[in-house]
This record gives sequence, C-alpha cells and structure tokens, in this order.
Amino acid sequence: MEAPAVTAWEIREFDPAAESDAAVQSLVDIINDVAEECTGNSSRGLTVEMLRSSHAEPREHRLILLAAASPDTPDVVVGESTIHLNLRENLDRAHAVLVVRPEARRQGLGRALAERSCELLRGVEGVATVDSFTAYLPDASTPLPLPIPEADFAAQGHRPEVAFPLSLGFRMTNGTGANVLALDSRADAYLESARSELPDGFALRHIGPTPENPFAGNRLSEADLQKAVAMMDQVELDAPSGDTSAAPATTTPEAVAQRLATAEKAGSIRLMTVIEGPSGELAAAMDVSITAPEGLEKARVAEIQNAVVMPAFRRRGLGWALKNENLRELRRAAPGLTELRTFNASQNTGILRINRAMGFVQEAHVIDLERPLRQ
Repeated sequence: MEAPAVTAWEIREFDPAAESDAAVQSLVDIINDVAEECTGNSSRGLTVEMLRSSHAEPREHRLILLAAASPDTPDVVVGESTIHLNLRENLDRAHAVLVVRPEARRQGLGRALAERSCELLRGVEGVATVDSFTAYLPDASTPLPLPIPEADFAAQGHRPEVAFPLSLGFRMTNGTGANVLALDSRADAYLESARSELPDGFALRHIGPTPENPFAGNRLSEADLQKAVAMMDQVELDAPSGDTSAAPATTTPEAVAQRLATAEKAGSIRLMTVIEGPSGELAAAMDVSITAPEGLEKARVAEIQNAVVMPAFRRRGLGWALKNENLRELRRAAPGLTELRTFNASQNTGILRINRAMGFVQEAHVIDLERPLRQ
C-alpha cells in the first residue's frame, strides 16, 4: 500500500496523555523500528509507559512531540519529531530527532517535520541552535572501524542519511559509534581475568539496585548528586555534542535528581559506579541505565549513559577498574541481562580501547549535527 502524498498528511502536536492507546503505540513503534533500522538495536527500549511518563512529568526538561498521519487514519503515525528543551541547562540549545517510516520517505514529509520543528523552536525565547544526529549501519562504502574520525566527516556526505540533514542546513559536529556487548559466557570469561587494581588510597563503590530497593541508584545523596553533575559536565567537555567553541552549560543536582526520578517512574533502574581519590574527591564514574518496566528480573538490555575518568587522574588504570567492576556488578545485580549498549565519541580513545578489549562490537555510524535557528 502506497503512503499518501505529503499534502494529505497532517502534522500535529502529540500529547501521549490525550491520544488514544493505538496512536501512542504507533508512535512508539515507529521510534523503535527506525532505531533498529539505523543502529541495529533490536531491544525496542521505548515503551508506551515510558513515553507517557517522560511527557507528563513536570520537570526542568520539557519534551515536545510532533506526529504526522493521514486525516483518515490519525492513529497510524508515519512520521514524528521528538524535541527536547532543557529549561535550566543549555538554554540556547534544543535537541530534535525525527523519523519517517520507509513507505513515507522521499515525499517531503521529513523536510516538513524538520521545518515545523524549527518553526516551533524559533518561538521559544533564547533557543538559537537545534542539535540532532543521524545514524546508519556500515556497508562496503563506510566500513568499520568506528567511530568516524572527524577528518573523515566529509567522506560520509554521499550517504542519504547524511545528505538529507545537510540539505536542511545542519552541519556535522562529531562522529560516534553505537556499540553492543553480549552479556553471555564470553563476557563472564573476560571478567575472570579482567584487571581492577586501584592505586593506594583510591576506593570504588556502587550505587545501584539491591534486593530490598531496586531503585537505590535512582535516589542519590546530595554528595553523590554532586559527583553525578561533575561526571556529566566532564563527559560534555571531553566529547561535546554541539559547537566545540562554546563552553558547555553546567548541569545542576536538582536537574539530575529530577531525571532520575522520572526514569524511575518509567521503570529505568540506574547503577552508578564511583571511584574516589584519597581525599574523597571524584576520580572516575559511570552511569548505566537498565530498561526494566516489568522488574529487574525481566530486564534484558542496559545502556551506559556516561563514563569518565577526571583529567587529574588519567593514565593510572582507573578506566579499566571502572568499566570492569561496573560490569561485574551489573552481572551480579541483573543476571538476566543479554546486552550492554553504549555510544562512544571518536575523541574518547581511552574508553574505546577498553571497550574493544571487553568485547564490545561496533554496530553503527552515528554523526552528531547542529543547525542555527536564526541567521
């Protein structure tokens, strides 16, 4: 069945709380389907419950959804744009990602969604730039290894996944890779000999699920919230997702606490691993989310959100200890997990080296993009 012409589609703001269950499921399906198409990620990590919780929760991070459908079948979403507005951090930047079903492509719908998204953002005071990304599986013309070095960005321009956003005024800012580690006997064999020694005076601890409280990692103390803030800020400094000439905005403990609370309501369980120096200062940290809307025992996929060694403590083996001990704790806390996923920027050579040794397989190219909203 052919998709209707773009003039027959209607683009509407989409409120998951007000839309029918069928429409919300249709939007969730398109996001999961295109994620699998572009990155190889078949985990279908987004659920109706997660989408409704993320949209409804009053917080500093605002989510706006646009959906495209035929007036005759409004519950069948053929394209969508997800817009994130952070009301406390990065006030001059927004993030938008749009997807279109294969049968509706090359007919102007993607361009219409992009322009509608930018038009909406121009009406938000202070927002000057929109960030996005594009992803695709490698082939003979864009082979592994991943990620793409910055010097090779131009060579990717022939790809339709890249050429389209470039035609809309976006520019490439960063090359990353989508990576996956199978949590099976090979991962367990790796851990048997994996090194985790720490220098004298350093200590490692986990903040995460326990039998009594699976959401312990979502409820950080004030001191640990400060460490989470420092981790996120350093990750952005090491591999910025936008204009590298601009200093990244600093996040806040309140914003991190709100994100973790929202994640908890959507069934996302967090595990944070921290290495502290001799004076209790943050030396290294990483944060893993476990998709568990039906409980930890049924969880199958986890994703590394952040991982960093602070500059003053690098080249001491802390990255190895951080990643290895986090993986050990993950296997202990959630033995039913089958995949650990992550994205890595091309600049982060130390973590890339560790990931390769651990057995991560790089699946897809991901290129970060940005576009000014006002000339």
